[in-house]
Formats: sequence, structure tokens, C-alpha cells
Amino acid sequence: MSEWDAGLEEDEEAGAVMRTVQRQLKLWRESAGLTQAEFGATIGYGEEQVSSVERGRRIPRPEYLDRTDEALSAGGRIAALKEDMAEVRYPSAGSDMTRKPYGEASPTPEWIKSSYSTDEGPDCVEVAAVPDQILVRDSKTPHGPRLAVAPTTWAKFLPYASGN
Repeated sequence: MSEWDAGLEEDEEAGAVMRTVQRQLKLWRESAGLTQAEFGATIGYGEEQVSSVERGRRIPRPEYLDRTDEALSAGGRIAALKEDMAEVRYPSAGSDMTRKPYGEASPTPEWIKSSYSTDEGPDCVEVAAVPDQILVRDSKTPHGPRLAVAPTTWAKFLPYASGN
């Protein structure tokens, strides 16, 4: 289990808090008219991470809530959820189910392969969102060089790349 995994199946109270937070985050995003991909690019996280937070599979980290609040002009209403999330402690890797303080440790990049890439072709690109950056690499040389761009730059590039 990664440090982002919710792992709240055994804790009813924590699960209730998570369901409330995930519902609020999704409602705020949808009211802004943003898809998960658009929103993720705006706040510097991947679409899969946004989806996982909204479905309750991952706990939103403090930075995620701060960026969400800022991006959606929520005036501190979303950032205030950090207090509720601080009470929801999540298990670290291992079977002892010890809990870590909320916000401890940073996420590792979750690489997503481009839907246009194939294993046979030369155009194999992977993308990962980490705080404050979007990382791009050649999937055939995962330990090779990476391009890092600002989330706002990536958001501007996506319509061009997709032909929209």
C-alpha cells in the first residue's frame, strides 16, 4: 500500500470523513466545469490521482487541498478540509497498520503511457504529475532524461497535442 492509499475499510469514522471530502472535491471541480484531466493539469497532479481522490481510494494530501482551493477560487473553504483530513490517519506500508501523520512523505511519480504510444513504435511517451511539475519521459528509457514543465504550461500544451 502506498502512502497515498486510503486503506480506510476498517475505520468507519475515517471512511465517513473521506466520503464527505471526496464528494465536496468532486462537486467543486464539476461546478467549475473541469474534467479530471483538466483539473489535474491545473493543480499539478495526474488524472488518475484526481480520480483516485474523488473515488476515495487515495487521501488528498495538504498540498492537493491547497492547490484545489486556489485553482477553484474557493476562498479557503477547500483548504479548511485539511483539519478534517488531519484526523484521518492512514496506514503505512506493512501489516501492522500503524498510522502516519497526515501529509507525511511525498508521492512518487505515477507514470502514465500515452494512448498514442505502442510497444513497437518509436513514439513511446510517459507522463507523471508531481507537485509543481509535469514530468515527461521516453518509456523505452525510463531512467533516461526527463522533461519537467509547469502544470499551467502543460495545460496549454494539451489542446495543441490533441488537435483540439
